[in-house]
Amino acid sequence: MSKSAGQITCQRQSPKNESARLRDLEKRLAAALDKLQTRDRELGEAQGQQTATSEILRVISRSPAQLQPALNTIAINAVRVCGAYDATVLLREGEFVRRVAHHGPLTSGREDLVPIARSFVSNRTILDSQPVHLHDVLAAALKSPRLAGIYSSSTTFGGATSMK
Repeated sequence: MSKSAGQITCQRQSPKNESARLRDLEKRLAAALDKLQTRDRELGEAQGQQTATSEILRVISRSPAQLQPALNTIAINAVRVCGAYDATVLLREGEFVRRVAHHGPLTSGREDLVPIARSFVSNRTILDSQPVHLHDVLAAALKSPRLAGIYSSSTTFGGATSMK
């Protein structure tokens, strides 16, 4: 009787296992592509913000004693970075808010200096010291009666989405 020096095992995967592997690879590839697209979008947004910041700093360095050119540049870049069509820059002056820069086609109909009121999203942002983002002003107003004034002011001045 001879002794065995080893063993060779040959296996062939069944077509069922092969198709399962292929589906698994397709799922993993789709997940990897999704992550890549998300990172590309985030990188693009970061680059846009960085460009906007450098433009604002460039304007400030050209005329450090003049505030208005920097405020105008902030409004212009807010439109571009946010993908909006209109932006207004407001500054708080005690219990009032002053419109100091604007870029876009909408006219607010507001005076340049108005008392702070919660019925304006921008004023809520100032009063609460935190961002407010209403993707759909009408839907937000329907859910909460206290936001009805925001809907009224937004539709009066042409807004549907608001982020401050």
